Amino acid sequence: AVAITAGQQALSVHDNSGANGTDDLFNVQFLQYADQTVDLAPLVKAALLPPEKFAPMVELYSAYLDRAPDATGLHYWTAQFGAGASLAEIARSFYNSAEAVAHRPVTHGAGELVTAAYQDALGRAPDAAGLAYWTAELQSGRMPDYKLPLALVLGALASAGSADARF
Repeated sequence: AVAITAGQQALSVHDNSGANGTDDLFNVQFLQYADQTVDLAPLVKAALLPPEKFAPMVELYSAYLDRAPDATGLHYWTAQFGAGASLAEIARSFYNSAEAVAHRPVTHGAGELVTAAYQDALGRAPDAAGLAYWTAELQSGRMPDYKLPLALVLGALASAGSADARF
C-alpha cells in the first residue's frame, strides 16, 4: 500500500503481508512492481493540493466514464488541474478516451446524448425544459458534445442544496 499525507512530499510504502514493514520514500519518482510501474510524481503533486481540487475530478469520472475514479487516475488528473489544465481541457480528454467512447451510445441524436449525459452526470433523466435547452445548444453548435457533461457537473456543483448537487 502506498500512502501520501496531504501537504507532504514523502510517501509511505507499507508491506501488506507484514513481512517487511513500512518505508518512507523521498525523491523517488517511480515504484516498480512485478506487474506495473507507478509514476509517483502526480500522486505527490495531488497530495499538495487543497481538497476542493478533487471534487470536480470525481464528478468528471462519473459524468464521462460512469464510474468512480481509480486512485492513480484521480491523482493524475487532479495534479493536471492543479498545474493549470482547465476543466474543459480535462473534460475533452475524458470525452475522447477509449473508455468514454465505448461507454457512449454508438448512434445518437442530440436528445439521446443529453439524456445519457444527465443519467451519467446527475443520475437521473432530464426534465423537459433541460432536455429542450441542452438539445438546442448541441444542435446549434453553441455547446460542443464534450462540454455537455462538464456543464451539467458544474451546474450541479454551483447549486448547493439542490438534489443534483447532492448526487
